[in-house]
Amino acid sequence: MSGRPNHYWRYKIIRDPLYGFIGLTRREVKLMNTEWFTRLFRIKQLSHAFLVYPGAVHTRYEHSLGTLYVADRMAVQLGLNDHEREVVRAAALLHDLGQGPFSHLFDEVFKWVDKECDHEHLTKLIIENDETIRSILKGENNNEENDIYSDVLEILTPRKRFYKNKLLADIISGGLDCDKLDYLRRDSYHAGVAYGIFDIERVLNTITKDPRGRLCILKKGKDAVENYRLGRYLMHIQVYRHHTREIADSMFLRAVKLSLYNEKLFEDGITLAEKLTPNKNSIKDFLSFYKQLDDYSIYSLLKNPASRSKELVENLERRKLLKRAVDLDLTSGGEVRDAIDRLTLANMTEEEMDGLSEKIAKRIQEPSEYVIVRRVEIPIKLFKEGEILVYDEDQNLTDDLYRISIIRVRTEATIRFYVFTRQEKRQEGYRAFKEITGVKIP
Repeated sequence: MSGRPNHYWRYKIIRDPLYGFIGLTRREVKLMNTEWFTRLFRIKQLSHAFLVYPGAVHTRYEHSLGTLYVADRMAVQLGLNDHEREVVRAAALLHDLGQGPFSHLFDEVFKWVDKECDHEHLTKLIIENDETIRSILKGENNNEENDIYSDVLEILTPRKRFYKNKLLADIISGGLDCDKLDYLRRDSYHAGVAYGIFDIERVLNTITKDPRGRLCILKKGKDAVENYRLGRYLMHIQVYRHHTREIADSMFLRAVKLSLYNEKLFEDGITLAEKLTPNKNSIKDFLSFYKQLDDYSIYSLLKNPASRSKELVENLERRKLLKRAVDLDLTSGGEVRDAIDRLTLANMTEEEMDGLSEKIAKRIQEPSEYVIVRRVEIPIKLFKEGEILVYDEDQNLTDDLYRISIIRVRTEATIRFYVFTRQEKRQEGYRAFKEITGVKIP
C-alpha cells in the first residue's frame, strides 16, 4: 500500500475534460517536458476521423495523461505498493511515445519496410536510447526518486511471453487495461457520440486480482465490463472504421507509398523508406529522424513539388476526397453470395489489391493514385476466451466472462471491401471491378 504523502503524487495538477484534475509527480513532469513527449501534441489520436467528426482533433498527449490517471486508479484499487504504483504510472504516461504521424495509421507504413516494427517496438527503442528519459526513470537527478527504468521497460516490451509482474503488464496492456478504458471514453467525448460511454467508476471499483496475480473482475462488476466491451465494438463500427475516414486514411497511405518507393524526398537523395528502416541505419540516427515526424511534418514531406503525392495530400487538406465505387460486405449474408468470390476478395494480399487498383485505373483511364482498393476487417471486439475472468467476493473463480456473457452476438469479423475513385469515375470503376474480377454481385 502507498506510504508516500498525497502531495508527492500531486506535485503538479493538470485539468482534464474527463477526470477533472490529474495529479503528477515531479518525475512525471520531467518526462512530460522531454522532446519525445511534447511531440505527442502534434499527433492526432484518431488520424483523419476529424473529417467526419470535427471535434475529434484531440492528441496522443491528452490521451497519455488520461491513461496515467486511469492506471493510477487501478493501482490504488489493486493495493500496489509505492514502487509498483510509480512504475505503472510512468509506463502509462510513456506508452504511446513511439506513435507515428496520424497514430496507428503509420503502423501500416512500417509493415511495408520492416514487418517486425510498430509503435510499441519504437516506444521501447526510444526509452532504451534516449539519455534524458532513461536518466529521469533511473532517478539520477533526484535522490528521492527511486530507479524504475528496468521495470517500466519490461512491461512496455510488446508481446513478451513472461513478465516479472504480470499484474502490472495487465494494467498497461490487456483485455481491460488503462489504455482502452481511457481512449474509448475520450474518443467518444471528442467525436460527440455516445457509443464509447460506459460506467468506468463501476469498472474501476470492481477490478481485482486473482491468486496468481492476474487482473480480473468481481462478479458484481461484470455488467459494467460488458457495457465497456460493447462500447468498444460500436466505436470500431461507427467511428474508427467509418468509411469516410477509411477513404482519407487510404489517400494518405497511397501518398506515403508513392513517396516511399517512387520519389526522392530529400536533396541528399535519401528516400523516406531508407530512413524508416532502423536496421539500415544506426538506431540513434533513425530516432533523430523519427522524432521530427508528426502530422504536420509528414504532410510537408509529401507535398514536395516534384512528388505525385502532392495533389493527393492537398486534396486531403481541402476535404476533396475520393468516393466509394465499390463497397461490399464480405461476411456471410452480405452482397457477395458466392463463397469462392468472398474468400478470394477476403484473402487478397496487399500486393494483389495494388495490382487490382492498377488494372482498374488502366481500364477507366485514370491516374493510378486515384484508384485505391482497400479491405477493412472489423473484428468483434467483445469477448475472447480467457481474457477476463470473473471472481466472487471471496476470490473464488466464478467463470470466464466469455462464457457467461448475456450478450449473444456473432463472433465472425465484419470484412468490407472497397474500391475508391474520383466522383466522376464511380460507375466506370464499379463496372471495371466486376469485369476484371468476375465477382457476381446482385
